[in-house]
Amino acid sequence: MSNFDFLQKEWPLVAKLAQTAENYIYDDPNSCLIKLGMLAEHIVSYIVDVNGIVMPEDANTQADKIRQLKAKALLPRDIDDIQQEEHPQEIIIDIGIMVKSLG
Repeated sequence: MSNFDFLQKEWPLVAKLAQTAENYIYDDPNSCLIKLGMLAEHIVSYIVDVNGIVMPEDANTQADKIRQLKAKALLPRDIDDIQQEEHPQEIIIDIGIMVKSLG
């Protein structure tokens, strides 16, 4: 059982990445952070796509996508602050809150 099972139906890839990060949190924190990075990238790309944001040709990085979301007020400040977190468990909780707000 995972804290992210509720995502399985609509967002199976998000669920898989979140569950994998959750499983690694204590035994392999580095892998947990890698999975969280992948999860965050996927969520950011999804938000950009769903909102029909057309990215400039020279803006193809995750940082560019995040800047666009912030510029369009689609990224709440508390979510933007996730990058400052130091502990993988806190990041998982914050991402879980963000994902729940999408659905």
